[in-house]
Amino acid sequence: MFPVRLVGRRVTLREVTTADAEAVGRVLGHPLVAERFPCEETPLRVPVGEPRAAYHLVVEKDAEVVGGGALRITSTTHGRGEICYVLHPDWWGQGLATETARLLVDLGLRDLGLHRIEATVDDDNGGAQRVCEKIGMRYEGRTRGYLQVGGVWRDSVRFATLAGDGG
Repeated sequence: MFPVRLVGRRVTLREVTTADAEAVGRVLGHPLVAERFPCEETPLRVPVGEPRAAYHLVVEKDAEVVGGGALRITSTTHGRGEICYVLHPDWWGQGLATETARLLVDLGLRDLGLHRIEATVDDDNGGAQRVCEKIGMRYEGRTRGYLQVGGVWRDSVRFATLAGDGG
């Protein structure tokens, strides 16, 4: 399963490399991204081999890095994973995040055989919530004080899909 390369209709997701550092920095460093996407650090050096705890990918459109996505395996025992995705604001509203999220879910459910994929989204990020809904993930509830953004604790909402949902 290494290296991962997922090809969609308009985007390609591939393994992040050290050569992507500047492009990834442009995406994650944008103020609109920082306020909506409270991400963990993105490793630019990932372990090679299997099994893996996470798949960190860049999102390319026409060979340009326009964002990133990840699938983190949260439980091998219970077959659970969590996706996250982010695009540079220049690419918002064009359906690329939806395609990215769908590819990440397919990686987890179809390619890795996971049972459940989750997404935790900032309560104020309506766009990311709509992406989850569009790809068939179901709203499962709100968690108070789950994400810290700029020193402020914010609520999150959780979406999930199961292997049998057919999302």
